[in-house]
Amino acid sequence: MKGRARVLLAALAGAIVLVAIVVLSRAAPPLRQPPVASPPPVAIEHPPPPIEQPRPSVEPAIVSPEPAAALGLTEELEQRLFDVTNEHRARAGLQPLDREAGLSTAARGHSEDMLRRRFFAHVNPDGQTPADRVAGIPGLAAGGVGENIWMWSGSSRPAVDVLVARAVTEWMASPPHRENILRPGYTRLGVGASVDASEVYVTELFMQ
Repeated sequence: MKGRARVLLAALAGAIVLVAIVVLSRAAPPLRQPPVASPPPVAIEHPPPPIEQPRPSVEPAIVSPEPAAALGLTEELEQRLFDVTNEHRARAGLQPLDREAGLSTAARGHSEDMLRRRFFAHVNPDGQTPADRVAGIPGLAAGGVGENIWMWSGSSRPAVDVLVARAVTEWMASPPHRENILRPGYTRLGVGASVDASEVYVTELFMQ
């Protein structure tokens, strides 16, 4: 009996110790790990967007050469002289003149001849008169013909409107030239100019 009691007591003591260990393990608070600091945020650098290069056009642009300044000035001068001449006729109650291509060609030829050979006259060095110039135009018979000429020379050429105003003003102040502009019997007009850096020559050819 004694031996059995000792065994029971030993088992009981072992069970008590086990219970105590279990109770202690439950009662003890869990060990807390020290907080781990989160790493600082890292800025992520994005590469800049690629620069778009201009795409070449499929077809290269065609740049037309600009007309010579003298040619543009010549045409503008001729047109303005024609318009202002008709304005003076309108003020006098006269019918406007028609612009005649053949007369304009002959007038321009005379202006170019005066500029090239450095003369200023209705009759050129070869003896050709206004009537001769008109007679050389195909389809035009020489009849009543009138001619006005004017020139400018200087180092600083005025604007087209200034040149036109001076030319027509001087013509209107001269009785023979004024008569050409305001003659009722004239129905057609040709205007021709020739221009370089320092000189301007203009010619008006009138015809019935």
